Amino acid sequence: AKHNYINMIRIIHYVPNLNYTSGIMHFIMNYYRLINKSKIQFHFIYFSKLKQNNFKKEIEQLGGTTHFICPPTKLHIFIESFNKYIKDFKNTYPNDEFIFHNHQLAFTIFQYGILKKNGIHSIIVHNHMTRFSDNILKSIRNMFLFLPVTFLNVKYFACSEGAKKIFKNYNFAKDDDIFLIINGIKCSNFKFNRHIRNKTRAELKIHNEYVLGHIGRMEKVKNQLFLIKLFKEKYNDGKHKLLLIGSGSMEKYIKNKVKRFDISQNTIILKNRTDISNILSTMDCFLFPSKFEGLGLAAVEAQANGLPVILSKHIPPEVSIKNCQIIKNYSVEAWSNAIERCKKKNTHNRSIANKIIENSEFNIIKNINYLENIYIFLRRTDK
Repeated sequence: AKHNYINMIRIIHYVPNLNYTSGIMHFIMNYYRLINKSKIQFHFIYFSKLKQNNFKKEIEQLGGTTHFICPPTKLHIFIESFNKYIKDFKNTYPNDEFIFHNHQLAFTIFQYGILKKNGIHSIIVHNHMTRFSDNILKSIRNMFLFLPVTFLNVKYFACSEGAKKIFKNYNFAKDDDIFLIINGIKCSNFKFNRHIRNKTRAELKIHNEYVLGHIGRMEKVKNQLFLIKLFKEKYNDGKHKLLLIGSGSMEKYIKNKVKRFDISQNTIILKNRTDISNILSTMDCFLFPSKFEGLGLAAVEAQANGLPVILSKHIPPEVSIKNCQIIKNYSVEAWSNAIERCKKKNTHNRSIANKIIENSEFNIIKNINYLENIYIFLRRTDK
């Protein structure tokens, strides 16, 4: 059927921050760059301070807007400023249609009434996690805050089958009511490049060493401390390098641990980079020991680059597509055995993997129309 798009659909994304460290932001930006911006435009509300490396400038170049607002922990100020933002936003675009896309499940209860009062009826609750938090107290708090959402008229999005389970286990939604939105990537962006590999290795002073790599926020849940222990016990021999990319609240602690373990000489720690593909081409094996993940897109990017990947059992199984090993515990022995298996495999032709990922569900080009159509469908059904 031919649609007549008179009005722009404006999606208000509610996110913690706009930083490069945020997996949620990478997911949104991957779609935002490709979405048809003559029909759909993105706007962002965030509540945590911006770090130096953030998407603010790119969002504005793509035609979107960004707005800082305090979190609901200061409830009175939040209600006032959120209400003002929504009111002003609607007045700025009087002829357009609006969808509120919330990436913070537990905050829905504080936003719902204000959105409804201001005539925004299409509300999406998007789960990027397989549990409410890695911290028991926060998990209980978030669960209780999310319980009332059962009684609200919202639509459910999830990034993986594991993330869908949170909705189903707590009777929030039936399977048919949950839209599975795959965290896709543009596969061609992650192709292995030998010239770039040699150039980047030279810049990082890596010679013939075998590089064990990891990309992720420096937080407890990402479990970089296990990688440091593994490297100290098995690979601090001058023939290997440990390459860690990321920043976060544990950054200082991780750097101190590297010094204390006396592995500084063979360890490279880099802040968040925009040239992830180049960094992946530099590595020989990708390690992903997270304690839990909603999906784990970094591991998909690594596979698209042709790297062998070693995953903890807490990563959703759909992430494992090509040349992956899933390790059931955190024993140094099990992980070092997996690394040795990677070395034995012939991984010279890394471009084959890129084609395999391109044909998988993680190819964002396949998913972009699906998301556009859901947004169009939601604005039509919530008239």
